[in-house]
Amino acid sequence: MNRCAIIFFFIIQQVFSFAQLVTEKDVSPSYRVVFFISPSCKICQYYALPFRDFYHNYHADGFRFEAFVPSKQFSEEDVQEFKKKYRIPFSVSKDTMALHNQWDATITPEVFVLNKNDEILYHGRIDDSYQAIGKRRQVVQNHELQSVLDRLAGGETGPFENEPAVGCLIEKY
Repeated sequence: MNRCAIIFFFIIQQVFSFAQLVTEKDVSPSYRVVFFISPSCKICQYYALPFRDFYHNYHADGFRFEAFVPSKQFSEEDVQEFKKKYRIPFSVSKDTMALHNQWDATITPEVFVLNKNDEILYHGRIDDSYQAIGKRRQVVQNHELQSVLDRLAGGETGPFENEPAVGCLIEKY
């Protein structure tokens, strides 16, 4: 009987693993959440945990997350080391297409939320953790990105009011 129970639980575990894999692959993203980050920016390092939280809380709801490093200063190895060190669960790569220029991103971290047609629905700060570089708030009062994602998940279509990002300047190239 004990052997049968073990086999039964193994089979159930495999079925659930397969169902989760199929479900995750079948989710067609309705929205893109794009972060511009810099591995050397302390504010980007601070947001590594919230990046993971956003991914885990929203990717199953049709949000695709990705991050770009808009700097020639960093190699692809540097970028992947940052991703690994901070355990970021989505794509992080160099901004080889210069999206930061196309979308006029000026700060890291800066977030852009786009619909299926690549129309920008929101861009700016993630929340108001930082009043200025080096001035972090004790209590976060406004969670702009979370609010936008919640509203989109709830059926609103945007666009939403943008809030200026606070962080490290992006060097244009």
